[in-house]
Amino acid sequence: GIFKPEEVLKYDVDAVLLDAYSSNGRGGTGETFNWDFARRVLELHPKMYLAGGLSPENVANAVAEVKPYAVDACSLLEGDKGRKDARKLKSFFDAVSKQL
Repeated sequence: GIFKPEEVLKYDVDAVLLDAYSSNGRGGTGETFNWDFARRVLELHPKMYLAGGLSPENVANAVAEVKPYAVDACSLLEGDKGRKDARKLKSFFDAVSKQL
């Protein structure tokens, strides 16, 4: 079924991680999570981690618009052979820093 924002209240957890679903596989798909949905979850649980399709190009907007507790990124920061790309990491962290 489809997850509803109110469902976060069912669980006694310290934090909630929201990541995009893709029928192409689990994790690291580059699919962007629905930021409107994330804002609704954040209203219910202040310690929300946002993941899903975050990149150096969109993470500043995600932080400004959603205001998550933290962000998570993976596949869009990789270069060759699944290794993290230093330039992409620096760009990502620089973009996040500008929103703090």
